[in-house]
Amino acid sequence: MHILTSCVLLKKTIMPISIYKQETAESIAWLCNDLWDLPTQIDELENWLKANCNNLKPEKYIIDIAFDIRPTATGGGSAISSESMKIMSENNMDLFLSEYPNQIEHITEENDD
Repeated sequence: MHILTSCVLLKKTIMPISIYKQETAESIAWLCNDLWDLPTQIDELENWLKANCNNLKPEKYIIDIAFDIRPTATGGGSAISSESMKIMSENNMDLFLSEYPNQIEHITEENDD
Protein backbone atom coordinates (compact mmCIF):
# COMPACT_ATOMS: atom_id res chain seq x y z
CA MET A 1 0.00 0.00 0.00
CA HIS A 2 2.98 2.35 0.61
CA ILE A 3 4.50 2.62 -2.86
CA LEU A 4 6.12 5.81 -4.11
CA THR A 5 6.59 5.59 -7.88
CA SER A 6 6.73 9.27 -8.78
CA CYS A 7 5.33 12.52 -7.46
CA VAL A 8 2.95 12.91 -10.37
CA LEU A 9 1.62 9.36 -10.12
CA LEU A 10 1.45 9.61 -6.35
CA LYS A 11 -0.84 12.61 -6.35
CA LYS A 12 -3.22 10.91 -8.77
CA THR A 13 -3.44 7.61 -6.89
CA ILE A 14 -2.95 8.33 -3.19
CA MET A 15 -4.86 10.85 -1.13
CA PRO A 16 -3.12 12.54 1.76
CA ILE A 17 -5.27 10.52 4.22
CA SER A 18 -6.35 7.02 3.34
CA ILE A 19 -8.44 4.94 5.75
CA TYR A 20 -8.86 1.30 4.80
CA LYS A 21 -9.45 -2.22 6.12
CA GLN A 22 -6.17 -3.94 6.90
CA GLU A 23 -7.20 -7.42 5.75
CA THR A 24 -8.67 -6.50 2.38
CA ALA A 25 -7.29 -2.99 1.71
CA GLU A 26 -10.91 -1.95 1.05
CA SER A 27 -11.08 1.83 1.11
CA ILE A 28 -13.21 3.34 3.87
CA ALA A 29 -12.41 7.03 3.32
CA TRP A 30 -10.05 9.35 1.46
CA LEU A 31 -9.61 12.75 3.07
CA CYS A 32 -7.85 16.05 2.36
CA ASN A 33 -7.67 16.18 -1.41
CA ASP A 34 -4.41 18.04 -2.22
CA LEU A 35 -3.95 19.17 1.41
CA TRP A 36 -0.55 17.80 2.39
CA ASP A 37 0.21 19.86 5.52
CA LEU A 38 -0.05 17.84 8.71
CA PRO A 39 -1.90 20.37 10.93
CA THR A 40 -4.80 20.62 8.45
CA GLN A 41 -4.85 16.85 8.00
CA ILE A 42 -5.01 16.19 11.75
CA ASP A 43 -7.99 18.54 12.09
CA GLU A 44 -9.80 16.85 9.20
CA LEU A 45 -9.04 13.36 10.54
CA GLU A 46 -10.31 14.23 14.01
CA ASN A 47 -13.55 15.61 12.54
CA TRP A 48 -13.98 12.43 10.44
CA LEU A 49 -13.32 10.15 13.43
CA LYS A 50 -15.95 11.89 15.56
CA ALA A 51 -18.52 11.81 12.76
CA ASN A 52 -17.96 8.29 11.36
CA CYS A 53 -16.45 5.80 13.78
CA ASN A 54 -19.77 4.76 15.27
CA ASN A 55 -20.69 3.38 11.85
CA LEU A 56 -17.65 1.09 11.47
CA LYS A 57 -17.87 -2.66 11.84
CA PRO A 58 -15.43 -4.33 14.27
CA GLU A 59 -12.42 -4.97 12.04
CA LYS A 60 -8.77 -3.92 11.86
CA TYR A 61 -8.25 -0.55 10.13
CA ILE A 62 -5.31 1.50 8.91
CA ILE A 63 -5.22 5.29 8.86
CA ASP A 64 -2.36 6.37 6.61
CA ILE A 65 -1.55 10.06 6.72
CA ALA A 66 0.70 11.02 3.81
CA PHE A 67 2.12 14.44 4.57
CA ASP A 68 4.72 16.94 3.49
CA ILE A 69 6.68 19.40 5.60
CA ARG A 70 5.23 22.91 5.14
CA PRO A 71 7.76 25.17 3.40
CA THR A 72 7.02 27.87 5.99
CA ALA A 73 7.22 25.53 9.01
CA THR A 74 9.40 26.79 11.84
CA GLY A 75 8.54 24.18 14.43
CA GLY A 76 5.40 23.28 16.28
CA GLY A 77 2.49 21.90 14.33
CA SER A 78 -0.46 19.79 15.36
CA ALA A 79 -1.17 17.22 18.03
CA ILE A 80 -3.48 14.22 17.87
CA SER A 81 -5.88 14.61 20.78
CA SER A 82 -6.31 11.95 23.42
CA GLU A 83 -9.99 11.81 22.39
CA SER A 84 -8.98 10.86 18.83
CA MET A 85 -6.42 8.34 20.07
CA LYS A 86 -9.14 6.76 22.21
CA ILE A 87 -11.50 6.56 19.21
CA MET A 88 -8.75 4.95 17.12
CA SER A 89 -7.93 2.46 19.86
CA GLU A 90 -11.58 1.51 20.44
CA ASN A 91 -12.01 0.96 16.68
CA ASN A 92 -8.82 -1.09 16.26
CA MET A 93 -7.10 1.50 14.05
CA ASP A 94 -3.36 1.76 13.47
CA LEU A 95 -1.91 5.09 12.40
CA PHE A 96 0.81 5.31 9.76
CA LEU A 97 2.64 8.57 9.10
CA SER A 98 4.10 8.59 5.60
CA GLU A 99 6.25 11.53 4.59
CA TYR A 100 6.24 12.43 0.90
CA PRO A 101 8.58 15.35 0.18
CA ASN A 102 7.77 18.21 -2.19
CA GLN A 103 4.04 17.56 -2.51
CA ILE A 104 3.11 21.08 -1.41
CA GLU A 105 5.58 22.66 -3.85
CA HIS A 106 4.41 20.46 -6.75
CA ILE A 107 0.76 21.30 -6.15
CA THR A 108 1.57 25.01 -5.95
CA GLU A 109 3.56 24.83 -9.20
CA GLU A 110 0.72 22.99 -10.98
CA ASN A 111 -1.84 25.53 -9.78
CA ASP A 112 0.31 28.44 -11.03
CA ASP A 113 0.15 27.17 -14.65
